[in-house]
Amino acid sequence: MLERGDAMKDVEQKIAVAANDDCTIADSGDSPPLVVVYDMRGSEVVFRTIRYYDKSLIEAVADCKMVIGKSFGDEIKAGLASRGIETRLTTVDSSDEAVGQVFDIKRGDGKVEMKIQH
Repeated sequence: MLERGDAMKDVEQKIAVAANDDCTIADSGDSPPLVVVYDMRGSEVVFRTIRYYDKSLIEAVADCKMVIGKSFGDEIKAGLASRGIETRLTTVDSSDEAVGQVFDIKRGDGKVEMKIQH
């Protein structure tokens, strides 16, 4: 398995999922308790990070290309769009499954590393 530094130099994009915890998608993407961020290289997840935030979801996902959630209000959608961040709706409960719907995910050994950021 690659070390985080080696894997990160090849990351092409980051995808965030509005979540209640490390695996369950929040009902509203407007102010979820946390976001799960997937660092992607093509259709491969190279790293998975949990991000807690205090004030702004938009700031928490500023380095992401897309945020996946079950619903988004007009204000948060406009704020994300103004930063070039796409919103994508899903009906599934699992953050992994939601990302899997968007990308054909390959995980090598079947595991995804996880790091918690506060």
